[in-house]
Amino acid sequence: MSINRVLLLTAVALTALAFAISASASAAEWTHEGKSFKKHVEIGISGVETVKSLGAELECEFHTTITTEGGSTAQITKFEITGETCVGSGIFGACPVILTKVTHLPWKIDIQGNDLTITGVEIYKTYAPGCLVESTETTTGKMTITLNEAGKLNSGNFHYQPQTDINGSGEYATEVSGPYQVAEPNAGTYGIG
Repeated sequence: MSINRVLLLTAVALTALAFAISASASAAEWTHEGKSFKKHVEIGISGVETVKSLGAELECEFHTTITTEGGSTAQITKFEITGETCVGSGIFGACPVILTKVTHLPWKIDIQGNDLTITGVEIYKTYAPGCLVESTETTTGKMTITLNEAGKLNSGNFHYQPQTDINGSGEYATEVSGPYQVAEPNAGTYGIG
């Protein structure tokens, strides 16, 4: 093999290695106070979920826990909707939520730029007897959480457009969105970078 060919192959290999190192160094990961970490962390979040479907709305408070060991992975390990805080209009009006159930926990969280994408969301709600709506099943391929402050998980908004099965009679287009707030002492100390 000629010296020129060896030099060319070496240059190509070094260029490929430089791109691989650059790509891995720039991959987003969980941070604590701006620095990467490798430890078990649970981050509490609360907010208000607004569900819009069939010209009606239902607002409920929720509490969730994000769990991560650092790196680029995390998951939702707990998600609770407080039924007695739900207020509705239209077909959801005057229909108390008496039971909520979430399935397929943990839900996977992927970092996508300055957003978090959650997959596997499935939420069931049961309403008081005599209501037009007896039950809803909301499932989605993915939910996006936007950080209000770049790189910091402090407060922000979430949004997804799932299909919702109402009373087991078929799926309806739904929009779910709302604000969230990270609980102290973790507000603003964890994020992605």
